[in-house]
Amino acid sequence: MVWLDCHDVDSALTSLAAAIGASALELEQALLNYDDDRWALRPNEAPEDQTPLDVLEHFGTDVDHITERLAGAYCFHGTRVLDPQVFFRRGILPLDAMLEEIWAALREFSELSAQEWATFRASVETDGGGDDGRRYRFKTGDRIHFGPHGMLVREIFLYPPAGTVDYLGCSEIPQDIAWCYQSAFGLDLERRFCDASTPCIVKFRSTQRLSEAIDTALWYAFSRLRSGELPSNTSGYTGEGRAVPAEDVVDVEVVPSRR
Repeated sequence: MVWLDCHDVDSALTSLAAAIGASALELEQALLNYDDDRWALRPNEAPEDQTPLDVLEHFGTDVDHITERLAGAYCFHGTRVLDPQVFFRRGILPLDAMLEEIWAALREFSELSAQEWATFRASVETDGGGDDGRRYRFKTGDRIHFGPHGMLVREIFLYPPAGTVDYLGCSEIPQDIAWCYQSAFGLDLERRFCDASTPCIVKFRSTQRLSEAIDTALWYAFSRLRSGELPSNTSGYTGEGRAVPAEDVVDVEVVPSRR
């Protein structure tokens, strides 16, 4: 059984080709030679939906058949943490299981007493903090946002599209809290947290939505080979409030900081 692996274009081609029953070179050539004039024949279908189906048809197979040949897919979780090795010990936790730890960690970089910090937190969690506070309450107030989340394509963390979150720059919740703190006290808590933390990409196993993962991987390889661009949609995993267990963590890649 094959694990789909979009660590980079080469690994995507290799794992996809193994599931298809072709060589990586044959798959690469099929993607490079794909006639995108075919998109005009089905104007109601997006190219990212059409192309994977056509390429699989070229090899005499389809998504259902490829799904049966996959054990699962590797997904990637980008973040900043004080201790990257923690993922090997406890996996990737959802937001509600991380909140106390996040608040406690950030307090160490503040200049507030325990009581002052508790008052500040109560303000952020009720009606304070302006837009930053509202973003915090939106994310922490509904289990649908708890994750943990992962991307099928690792490169999305290295080259985040404009207008999206740079998770290696700073994770969302610490940033929301830090911005609330800066508005209230004028101190750059985000900078202090980022100086002390390490950007990393956690690679883990998933068996979620494999048919979508195949389409995403093929479109990723097609886009990178043809235009060099990253596709906009590379989502691959949502924990819906359930942790990724430590035994499913494959690797923790420490990434040079861009800050």
